[in-house]
Amino acid sequence: MKIPLVVTTRFRKDGRGATAVEFGLVALPFFAILLYAIEIALVFLFNSNLDAAVRNASRAIMTGAAQAAGVYTVAKFQSTYLCPKTGASIIGSFIDCSKLIVDVRVVTAFSGADLTNDFYKTPTTNQFCPGAPGAITVVRVAYPMPSFLPLLRIGGTSSGGVNTSGLVNDVPNNAGWKHLLIGTSIFQAEPYPGAGYSKPAGC
Repeated sequence: MKIPLVVTTRFRKDGRGATAVEFGLVALPFFAILLYAIEIALVFLFNSNLDAAVRNASRAIMTGAAQAAGVYTVAKFQSTYLCPKTGASIIGSFIDCSKLIVDVRVVTAFSGADLTNDFYKTPTTNQFCPGAPGAITVVRVAYPMPSFLPLLRIGGTSSGGVNTSGLVNDVPNNAGWKHLLIGTSIFQAEPYPGAGYSKPAGC
């Protein structure tokens, strides 16, 4: 049956619903980009917060306060300075302190400081060695932040378990893709009273 010319002309000119169709076409990429921007903003926020907490906690080692208080284990360092259970805390509640990976070690010179970020792979061999007066100390803390947007995981994996988008999936006891957030502080300890320092075993 032949459709009258008047009907086909009206159909071509009818713009009702065009906006809904156009929005349907752009909605998926629009919301994907929006969620991507929100997640990346959270990564920067969390990393900035972690970095501030590491700098603040490192000051206790630099001044000898941690050594004088007998803080010679990662667990005590976290509960006293990184994630204090009482008093003001710099690290946000959105960071799970039980997932933090800490490495504190003394180096002979600033130029010899190990600032690589793969220490998170071997938490069992990491050290907690706060330095004596005048020692050069490197404090590194990693936090495997979960990736909430599956779109970020598109793109394959390079060597070492690192996704092309910067995510990692080789964090021990943390399955899945993660944003690896790192806080680092390197300093020379102040000449605090040496009588308050006791070199931990294995340091």
